[in-house]
Amino acid sequence: MEEKETGRCHNLPRGGVLTILGSICIVFCMGNGYTFGNFNPYITSYLRNRSASTDVAYADSVWISTSNTIVYGLTMPVLTLLERRLSARGCIIVGGIIYSISVASTYFSINYSYITVAASYGAIGAGKALAYPITTKLAFRWFPNRKGLICGILEGGYGGSGFILNQIVTGFINPENLSPDQEVGDNEYFTQAILLDKVPYTYLLLGGMYTVVFAIGILLMREPPDGSTQQMSVQYNNDDEGGGTVAVSTISQKDMSAGVNNKLEPTSQTPTPSPDMTPREVLRSWIFYAVWLTYFFEGFAVDVNFFFYKTYGETFIDDDYFLALVASFGSVSVVAGNLFWGVLADKYTYKPVLMIVTCVFGVFTSTFCITEYGGKPMYFIWVCAIHFAFTGPLTILPLIAMETFGSKHFSINYGLLNTTAVAFSFFMAFFSSHVKDTIGWHGIYLLGAGFLVISFAFSSVVFFKKFRRLQ
Repeated sequence: MEEKETGRCHNLPRGGVLTILGSICIVFCMGNGYTFGNFNPYITSYLRNRSASTDVAYADSVWISTSNTIVYGLTMPVLTLLERRLSARGCIIVGGIIYSISVASTYFSINYSYITVAASYGAIGAGKALAYPITTKLAFRWFPNRKGLICGILEGGYGGSGFILNQIVTGFINPENLSPDQEVGDNEYFTQAILLDKVPYTYLLLGGMYTVVFAIGILLMREPPDGSTQQMSVQYNNDDEGGGTVAVSTISQKDMSAGVNNKLEPTSQTPTPSPDMTPREVLRSWIFYAVWLTYFFEGFAVDVNFFFYKTYGETFIDDDYFLALVASFGSVSVVAGNLFWGVLADKYTYKPVLMIVTCVFGVFTSTFCITEYGGKPMYFIWVCAIHFAFTGPLTILPLIAMETFGSKHFSINYGLLNTTAVAFSFFMAFFSSHVKDTIGWHGIYLLGAGFLVISFAFSSVVFFKKFRRLQ
């Protein structure tokens, strides 16, 4: 049964619906990253008191999550080559095993140093690099003309897991709602034994949960039958006013054999690049570098908010339950933002959406530090607004890779585009560990806002310039 292109919700393919449900389960596990902002105070406090890294600070522990992003970005183009030898489900199984074991192994590594914890988190990134793009590609194959919505749904599952996981982490580690009792500079840490004792066991709990949820997701995944697989024809319609749109048409393999695809040939007036670009062609296209730089500067601001919103909140809010609740509702905002920006990208294409979301993100990032004067209500609103905004670029990045570079080499091309995460995460970790204590909280958030101005400039280039390959 083929998906209808009328936009109505009935007659959806059963296998496609099951695949989306399975994909949500898989990306739910990968939402482990959304717990790091809430988890970071416990991790860093444990390392200071129970490992060899007795002088580690929050700015240093950023390297833990950064190792995850670096390995994820560097290994994705390589690991997804396994897709040529294994089935999509086989790749996801291998990725899930690596992911779950790596999470559970942090039970041991956290007792040594923050470097060993970073190694465990790096291995988590390798599991994600194998499973995530192939999960996304499989969902796209079922619903190729609803890519923005699919991105929103999957990223919603990815971010929404934080709502549940943050409550589990805080409820398990700190059921008595203890507050940090050690102040070092402008940072506060936990030293209570009743709290620190539970930190390593949290990784065993999460590793077991991920194993079960991964297994459920893999059992639900389906590959579309050959006869009902829809192929995409991507046309780039450049105009003088808006920088162009991307029109995506879908036809089944049966229609292709009947010659229907002849109707989709571009006119001679509009130069249309191949919809399925090889990685070499991608690296020769200027739009790759424009999008890459847009995400580099945007990603730095994302990491500033992602890593430090709770540790900054602890400087004027003495209520760990409230901060965990804010983290959870931030994850709800991620779900809402994923759906909102995904639907918007389906309706207006990704280019204007990328510009709009960058503006909204910049406004709230530049004013975040005034929340210390507005107290809990203002802090709650700003964290939720920032989470709602920063998820937009993350939601539409797979969409950009698919619509701009095609579906045939999606996993590798998406991996190439994702190398920007390696760059901005490394820069963020290096910068925060060396400069954060000098410029303070206000300085680092204003710097993030400044980077968003640069990101907006590059997104404007993406919007207004016409697509062509570099010669």
